[in-house]
Amino acid sequence: TGRNPFRDEVTFRFELPSPALVALDVYDVTGRHVTSLIRGERRAGSHEIVWNGRDQNGVRAAAGIYFVRFRSAALTCTEKVVYLR
Repeated sequence: TGRNPFRDEVTFRFELPSPALVALDVYDVTGRHVTSLIRGERRAGSHEIVWNGRDQNGVRAAAGIYFVRFRSAALTCTEKVVYLR
């Protein structure tokens, strides 16, 4: 990721050795789904996805701790980020 904690946006980076279906989702500390950053197939190679601190309706999320979960057939991982406003 980029800077953490972040104020305006944070960038998530990942590498795929081959094309894959991936999902990158943001959840709040209660486990509520906030937004999906990626859902679908991505080509092999390097990828960068930016989260601008907004939920799926475009509303700015509250300041706090969020969990970003990356899923593919080969890997699932979660990273904690802190959003400051």
